[in-house]
Amino acid sequence: MAKTITPYSTIEHYVGEMPTWAPTEQDNERINAYYTYDAMYWSEESAFELVRRNDDGSPVYIPRPMMIVNTTAHYLMKGLAIGPADPAKNAELAKALHDFCIREKFFSRWNVSKRAGVCRGDWVMHITADPTKEEGRRVSINTVDPAVYFPEYDSDDLDKRTGVKLVEQSVHPDDPNKTVVKVLRYWQEYDEATGCRISSTVWREENLW
Repeated sequence: MAKTITPYSTIEHYVGEMPTWAPTEQDNERINAYYTYDAMYWSEESAFELVRRNDDGSPVYIPRPMMIVNTTAHYLMKGLAIGPADPAKNAELAKALHDFCIREKFFSRWNVSKRAGVCRGDWVMHITADPTKEEGRRVSINTVDPAVYFPEYDSDDLDKRTGVKLVEQSVHPDDPNKTVVKVLRYWQEYDEATGCRISSTVWREENLW
C-alpha cells in the first residue's frame, strides 16, 4: 500500500519512536517532527555531511542547523511594526497598540517564537482576554508550543476550520502518579444544513480529561 505523503515525510528517516497520545497518525508525525527538528537545532555537530548524487560522490558540508535557523529568523519579517496605516488619523488606536506591545513584551515574544517557528516549521501565538482585569490590561498574548495545537475541521469540508484544541499533558492535581490531559477548546457553531456560520461568537471551554 502506498504511503501517504505529508509535510513531515521528509524527516521520518531521522525520527525516533513515534508518540502515540495524539488523536491521529499525522498529528503524531507532526509532533515527532517538531521534536526532531529541535534536536537537530541543538545538535553539537558542526555540520551535516551530505553525499551528492550523479556526481563524484564527494561529501558536501552544510552549516550547523542552529546557524541556518538563526540567520533565517534574523531576516524574516525584520523591521515588523504594529500600528494603523495612518497613525496621525488614528492616534488613539496607535497609542493603544503601542502600549499593548510594550506591556506584553510583544517584540521579545515575537522574536523567540519566530526563531522556534523557523526551526520547527510552525509557530502559534495565543491571544486571550480577561474581562475582570482593569481596562487597558485585559488583552494578553503568549507563545504556544505548536505540538499542543490541534485544529478541528468540518467533516464535509476539510479546508474549513471550525475549532481548535490546545492540549497539554500534566500531573494530576490530586494524584502525582497519574497524568491528565488539560484541554482548552475554542469553536464556532455552523448550520448543518447550509454549512454557514451561525454567529460570530467564539465559544471557549477548559477541562481536564
